[in-house]
Amino acid sequence: MTSWEPFAWLAVAFLAAACGLTLAARGKLRDTTLLWPWVWAVPVPAVWAGVVLWAVTNRPPAEAVLPWRYAAGVFSLAPAISLLGVRRPHHRAWQWVVLSLVGVLFLPLGHWALGGGFSGLRLHWLWQSFLLVLLTLGWLHYGWTPHAPAALLVVVAQGLWLFPVLGPRSWHAAGWLDHLGGMALASLLLGAAVAWSWLRTGRSAGRSCSSSGVPGLLGGVERLLCDFRLWFGDFWFQRLRWQVMLAAQRAGWPVTITPTGRLIVERTAAESGGWEQALQTGVEQFLRRFVGREWIQRRVSPHENQAPR
Repeated sequence: MTSWEPFAWLAVAFLAAACGLTLAARGKLRDTTLLWPWVWAVPVPAVWAGVVLWAVTNRPPAEAVLPWRYAAGVFSLAPAISLLGVRRPHHRAWQWVVLSLVGVLFLPLGHWALGGGFSGLRLHWLWQSFLLVLLTLGWLHYGWTPHAPAALLVVVAQGLWLFPVLGPRSWHAAGWLDHLGGMALASLLLGAAVAWSWLRTGRSAGRSCSSSGVPGLLGGVERLLCDFRLWFGDFWFQRLRWQVMLAAQRAGWPVTITPTGRLIVERTAAESGGWEQALQTGVEQFLRRFVGREWIQRRVSPHENQAPR
């Protein structure tokens, strides 16, 4: 265990920094329904840091650490689950679904607390499959957005953290990575993911589509689309894209929204007017289920092409 202790202390420092960055993100999210996933995300680095700190200072056996490690790993899945239900007016009620699901995932801890022996727990393959689906949920949200590296780091970090209950027991017993080393490496990856996401949102929001060349009003719509995809992920962006494109097809608007949020306007439609305002109205009506008027106004202005602070 001693060979991993320096990395464990470094991991605690990374998690403390990640907790600070997550807390500071509240100002950016105050005008959005992302505050609910944020509420679930804030304690995650602190909980992981507590488990690592306890393990490195007290040096308990792996069997004693495992229930706390499992609980902390399951809790880290909550923000991605919460993101599935951030659409108004059901975003508050959805948090009870998140809480219930996390409670269900805690059921193996009941087996351990009743004397079943957590060290001998073998999850059924259906249970393991369910955990793996939840593990990849964050990647499904952001895996094709500019946050893809951070999403991948989070998935790998959670996988390493939960490895003792997901991976084959023979791999875990091989000795190449003990329980402290696995937690330390997972924590370092989680801290790096938070830092990447923070920097990416701060530098790229509102600018990822600035060079596509659409004029005036459509430029504001494109910034709305790109920022919404950057912040809320592909699950909700593709819902928006499908809804707006369906309306465009019915109304005959000469515009296409690409899967990355860019607008493609037919050249022959240069002299046809009126549909641009209808397009913007349709996009804003959808976004009002997720963000406030101020969030929208900062992006629709043709003179605003900077990241929100």
